[in-house]
Amino acid sequence: MQLRSIRWRLVMIYVLLVIIVMMASGTLIVYLTRDNEYKVIENDLIRLSALFSAISAEDEDAETLEKIYMDVLRQNKIDLSFSDSIIYMLRTDGEVIYTTSDVETARRILTPQTVAAGMGNSLDELDRVSNIRDSDRMMGLALPIKDNQGQVAFVLYFLKATEQVEEGIQRTVYVISISVLLAIVLAMFLGYIFSGYLTKPIRSLSRRAKDMAAGNLKNPIPVLSDDEIGDLTENFNYMAKSLNHTLEQMAGEKNKMETIINYMTDGILVFDENGLLIHKNPASIRMLDFYGAQNYEQIFAEKLQVSFADLTNRIEREQLKFILEKDNQYHNLVFARYFTDEPIVGGVICVIQDVTEHKKLEQIQKEFVANVSHELRTPITTVKSYAETLLDLSPDDTENRNRFLQVINSESDRMTTLVQDLLELSKLDNKKLSFQMEKIKLTALVKNEVEHYQIHADKKNQTIHFESQDEYIIYGDAGRVSQVFRNLISNAVKYSGHGSQIEVLLYEQNNFVVGEIRDQGMGIAAEDLPRIFERFYRVDKARSRAMGGTGLGLAIVDEIMQYHGGKIEAVSELGKGSCFYLYFPR
Repeated sequence: MQLRSIRWRLVMIYVLLVIIVMMASGTLIVYLTRDNEYKVIENDLIRLSALFSAISAEDEDAETLEKIYMDVLRQNKIDLSFSDSIIYMLRTDGEVIYTTSDVETARRILTPQTVAAGMGNSLDELDRVSNIRDSDRMMGLALPIKDNQGQVAFVLYFLKATEQVEEGIQRTVYVISISVLLAIVLAMFLGYIFSGYLTKPIRSLSRRAKDMAAGNLKNPIPVLSDDEIGDLTENFNYMAKSLNHTLEQMAGEKNKMETIINYMTDGILVFDENGLLIHKNPASIRMLDFYGAQNYEQIFAEKLQVSFADLTNRIEREQLKFILEKDNQYHNLVFARYFTDEPIVGGVICVIQDVTEHKKLEQIQKEFVANVSHELRTPITTVKSYAETLLDLSPDDTENRNRFLQVINSESDRMTTLVQDLLELSKLDNKKLSFQMEKIKLTALVKNEVEHYQIHADKKNQTIHFESQDEYIIYGDAGRVSQVFRNLISNAVKYSGHGSQIEVLLYEQNNFVVGEIRDQGMGIAAEDLPRIFERFYRVDKARSRAMGGTGLGLAIVDEIMQYHGGKIEAVSELGKGSCFYLYFPR
């Protein structure tokens, strides 16, 4: 039940009155009790000081007086049974001469009473101290004793503990507190029962009204009285009956629309006439990454540089389109106005389409056409030039004719290789290239490729060092795995200088068989290294073409490794060589 309800307000008022009365009476009782007890202590101290004042003989000097009072205190010549006070005999500067206390105390006592008495004066207000005898709370009264010269010879300081008084006060406060708590509990109990009878009809109506607000409109509220609450109940029933039919129709349409919008691949944003975001779907949040944004400006201020007012003015009755690019993601935005009632504009709807893949495909197609055209243009131009030259040669110029024909043949081979690589990549992309997966003796396969390329390496006085830690067996296509090692070893031989050494290693690492091909070639610059597996990408284009490269070899190697569930990585330093790592799952 809510604490701000009428029932609890009645209970709280009743409890508050009880608390005020109990606290006021309790405070008065504590104050009067404390005042009375302290008056008793004060009277005891005054009576005690009067007894010692009667001893005084003003015709005696200070030394004699001190002896007289010392003798009285030591021999208990005065009946102190009515008081449990402690008596200190002090010099005028507060130094302790004698005390009746059996507890070690300070050597000097300086309080308002003792200071005033030391100067021959008196104070109406008694001392209240706590550090003279242990930590007990005490009341003190000082009595100056004067000699025959009218000077203060010494001071008698009477102390009486107030601990019992404080304990009594605490007990009284405790009893009053318990009484207050019991009174509060009783007041709450009785108030709750009493207020329940008053608010029961209202609570019953409130519960049924909440059911109606939650959509339970089919169960009418029983009319239990003929008063104002009964009239209100009848009105609620009439309203529920009228709304039920309308809401059922609206709920069906709303559910259909929400399902469509939430599961659309396109993003939907709906803004009201002030630019506040009133609806969004998960796709729009994912595309534009605007978690927490509440209006148009927060979403598009930095993306479009077009305010909401300008947007609504430019839309008119047509659509407005934008292409939004961020972090290599492209989104097509279409804005259109909607109307609540002609010609009143209700706001703006934004449809968001993710065209990233489309843009990427366009870019890939452009780059592919450009690269293929570029790669084919050079050999075709060469073939055409040499063919035209052949036509102009004398039939007797056999030497030049043969040389030109060799060039034409070489360029034709290059175009054939390029077309074959393109066809192979196309088959890999379209999953049309068949792989004969079987157990492969990888160590023997790699050793065979090393021996094959050692013949080519000998022409450049190169050495290919092969080492395998074990006889490794993997699952894959032997021909394709051979193609991978063939490509990398061939590159190492091509791009390494005369007299260099090439290392081919096999070893096991983290459930992978790793093939490592390390050369001492020209190396690859750091900015080029991430792109070497892209199609047609060459680090040194002129040198690569001169050595017969198509720029597709590493791309094919990467595709083959992915098909085998592995990967290829490269590490290189410009001018020092490169190292390629092939990871085959065991």
